[in-house]
Amino acid sequence: MRKPSKPSPTASPLLFEVDPEPLPETLTALEGVPLECVAGDHWKIELEAAGRPVAFKLLINDEQWNCGPDYTVEAGAVATVDPKF
Repeated sequence: MRKPSKPSPTASPLLFEVDPEPLPETLTALEGVPLECVAGDHWKIELEAAGRPVAFKLLINDEQWNCGPDYTVEAGAVATVDPKF
């Protein structure tokens, strides 16, 4: 007795969709979120809706990513980074 064949996962429709207009505070790989300059070379961003750790990289003018691995900060925590470009 043979088992009924199942369709290949690659033949099935995708189980997710991409929102072309994410919420204003949503971080995506599509473009950066502006930071606030608080003094000289110090910038900040506050993400009110973050309920889990946030992984991020810094980006200059949506063109140049910082070198190295992603940074990670726990929800509700403060992170200070010294990026290299």
